[in-house]
Amino acid sequence: MSKVSEDLLIYFVAHCQSVLKLKYSTIKLYLAGVRFHGVNFDNVNPLCDKFGHTYQRLQNVLNGVKKSESKPLRQKLPITFKILQEIVTCLQCGFFNHDYMDLTFQTACVLAFYGFLRCNEFTCRTVFDPDSNLCVSDINFVSECEVTVNLKATKTDIFRQGIIISLFKIEGVICPYKLLSQLMSVKIKPKRKAE
Repeated sequence: MSKVSEDLLIYFVAHCQSVLKLKYSTIKLYLAGVRFHGVNFDNVNPLCDKFGHTYQRLQNVLNGVKKSESKPLRQKLPITFKILQEIVTCLQCGFFNHDYMDLTFQTACVLAFYGFLRCNEFTCRTVFDPDSNLCVSDINFVSECEVTVNLKATKTDIFRQGIIISLFKIEGVICPYKLLSQLMSVKIKPKRKAE
């Protein structure tokens, strides 16, 4: 039987973390040293009970130490209407110094906001695939105040049948109808040949 009890090991781990401010990896190294000493001199693994099972409470304390030092996840805040207005206003002032690029990003931001879209639902991960990615032909101006966007695949569409999102004309700078209309008129214009 080991002279080192589970309680003593737990106190040791707690002391290392709270008083000595040691990291999880260092505490594990110290425990490896305790184990090495116990096996070499007492012929017993002090980190296990008499049946050879790891002490569960000690393991739980170690897991707590590990979790307490992990970096907190960066909180992702939602885009509010005010933030969206600021983004669009910034892009309208020529953020990219390229009118088409600025208009494309404005439209993408507004489309994502009003359509409750995830990024991968209207962007390409790698190579453009017309069977799964958003195309110009997926945008349909139904009336003077409504436009529909056909998404071929979404996370919530289990059977991958696609869904149609209706967007409407509203007042202000972040109108999805106006921005899609502007983008389509720029996209559809034929390029002039240099004379």
